[in-house]
Amino acid sequence: MISELTTAIAGLKAAGELGAFMLKIKVDSTVADKVRESQTAISTAQIAMLEVNLKYLELLNEANDLKKRLIEMEDWKTEAAKYTLKDIDSGIFVYAANPDQQSPAPLHWLCANCYDSKRKSILQRTSGARGIGYVCHHCQNSLRTSAVL
Repeated sequence: MISELTTAIAGLKAAGELGAFMLKIKVDSTVADKVRESQTAISTAQIAMLEVNLKYLELLNEANDLKKRLIEMEDWKTEAAKYTLKDIDSGIFVYAANPDQQSPAPLHWLCANCYDSKRKSILQRTSGARGIGYVCHHCQNSLRTSAVL
């Protein structure tokens, strides 16, 4: 009987250890599942942060481009204010320096086509058999007039 009792106790002890082992496996499995969920959440958050960072950089570049364009527009506005549209012959227009401008530059005319494109391009005088001509070396616009600068 002692031997049977010892066997029964050993069996109960083994069953208890097996139950504890099963409980540990269940707990470890639950913990592992939660760890995987946490890792997935962290990965998702990292991806979202990278996307926000990329968007921020795009917006920062766009803001810098807009600032640059604004400065260019303000610079052009200042430069353009120095000139006035002038009719130098019937239907021939140029931009001429305003008379009140104190500039070290010699008297010159600007190409109306380039001026409208916010570009300052000086018309160069050319000679020809049909009178005085002017050409814009930037846009190749040419003018023929009897007027002189």
